[in-house]
Amino acid sequence: MTGVLQYAAATIGVAGVGVALALQSGGETVDLPHRTPWEALQRAAVVDGLRCLADFYQAHPEVPLPAYPAFNDNIIQARTDEEGAAIIKVIAAALGVEVITTTGGGQHLVAERSFGGVLLRAVYVPVAAMAEYNARQVYAESYRPDDHGEATT
Repeated sequence: MTGVLQYAAATIGVAGVGVALALQSGGETVDLPHRTPWEALQRAAVVDGLRCLADFYQAHPEVPLPAYPAFNDNIIQARTDEEGAAIIKVIAAALGVEVITTTGGGQHLVAERSFGGVLLRAVYVPVAAMAEYNARQVYAESYRPDDHGEATT
């Protein structure tokens, strides 16, 4: 954790400055959304945390490992479906895998790879599918079926 705190102290003075990312994916340059210094700090903290977790498990063999270790809550945020697809392509290229298109719920784009026993899974949910999901969540608390299967409010 010390490395993260030192990094945070050194970087905090440039708050508010955006950093543009352009990554190579199969010979084509893909411009990604601007990243802020806060996102760089968050990334450094996650990477440092993963290293600390690995060190912890190595130092404490008496602690059981999770049954299905996974890093799979990586839902990609993008302004457009084209941008989301480009980000997933970059991730898939970095992982050395193909993009998988799911067929249910709006054709999500997925890039995943197992590192030893740990799964890394990135998912892009298309804008329309995410909007539909969010709309359903707004009304989820007010919709209660009664004993006869009819909605009550």
